[in-house]
Amino acid sequence: MIDFVTVGLSHKTAGLDLREKITIEKDNLSTALDVMDEYLDQSVILSTCNRMEIYSYSDDELAASKVLSFLSDYFEIDKKLLEEHLYVMTGRGSVNHLFGVVSGLDSMIVGEHQILGQVRDYYGMAGSRGSVSGPLMRLFHRAFRTGRKVRRETNISKYGRSVSKTAAMIASDKLENLRDSSVMVIGAGDAGRLVVRALSYAGANDIIVANRTRERADELADSLGGTSIPYELLNDSLSTVDVVISSTGSPGHVLTKENAGNSIAGRNGKPIVLIDIAVPRDIDPLLSEIEGVHLYSMDDLAEHAGLNDPLFETEILRSQLMVDNETDLFMSWWNSLDTAELVADLYEKADQIRTDELNKTLKYLINSELFDINSDNIDELAFRLDALSNAIVNKLFHAPTSYIKSEHDPSRQDMIRRWFDLHKE
Repeated sequence: MIDFVTVGLSHKTAGLDLREKITIEKDNLSTALDVMDEYLDQSVILSTCNRMEIYSYSDDELAASKVLSFLSDYFEIDKKLLEEHLYVMTGRGSVNHLFGVVSGLDSMIVGEHQILGQVRDYYGMAGSRGSVSGPLMRLFHRAFRTGRKVRRETNISKYGRSVSKTAAMIASDKLENLRDSSVMVIGAGDAGRLVVRALSYAGANDIIVANRTRERADELADSLGGTSIPYELLNDSLSTVDVVISSTGSPGHVLTKENAGNSIAGRNGKPIVLIDIAVPRDIDPLLSEIEGVHLYSMDDLAEHAGLNDPLFETEILRSQLMVDNETDLFMSWWNSLDTAELVADLYEKADQIRTDELNKTLKYLINSELFDINSDNIDELAFRLDALSNAIVNKLFHAPTSYIKSEHDPSRQDMIRRWFDLHKE
């Protein structure tokens, strides 16, 4: 039976050590989709800091198993290890999960708004290369509509902090006054831009931007009145700055104990806050062993994103109810298409049998010497027999088709198709 299938892992099922091994940067997405095509015909791969998920629409009973094989083969990770952390959802569960993800309800920091744009980007890249067709396309379009509706009609985004705002909050709390602190941001991509803006709003005036491409660092620094530095001076700057927030797409550590340890040790215990919002991680966890270093990873951010406002839980509940309602509407619409097709196929099959048998009967009557059939009455006889057989089919199928339209049960629809041999080539 054709169905929506979701296979993935997230911050809820896997620690950072595993998540950072299973991530696909946008630059590598096309290659990953090419490989994925060898396992399933159509799919959308979503890879963010906190999740790796693959959405598909398939009639393959082994679809989930094939996604597991793809993940194991592509990332060279043992299947048994992956199975311990993967979740599989089908049908309504798959739809509801995607709607919740896009609405920010499944994020590490509930209510963060960046996820909607991230999902849209990954979907767009899959769609542009033909990896998405009608059903899956419709699902994602409805998900984007749901995400926008949740943000528009609830206050979840108002209460929920984004990753960048939470990072700025930690820096502010740890140093008490950002106005007197020097902040360095490593990475000038989308995440880096958001962090710089959040720090600026929090009061930071001395902002330094470091990026492998100097032009992008200059552009970002100029937009907020900060300064940029050559990337090769990154480690030297650690002796003077007070906060470092790193968000690059590097596959390995940007700051290690070997290349940055001496600069930080030269601070003689003066506190420095290192916030790593990259997955895979940019900052070597061993740096936390140096005196004065306060290191925070993506998993640590979740612990600092809690809100004391009692209305927040209410907004989460309102948002979830809205997602559930949108899921019901989508499934009702989707199942109605399935039932309409099933009913049409059922009547088409019945009409084919009716017509064949009617023609056989007319041919027998015309050729039989037992009946006085001639050109004057053959048309009237054919009309009467056609009306009779049509009435029998309609009366016989009235109750079953009413049941089919009311149940919206995919498993029973599949059973009916098997009974009447309605499976198409």
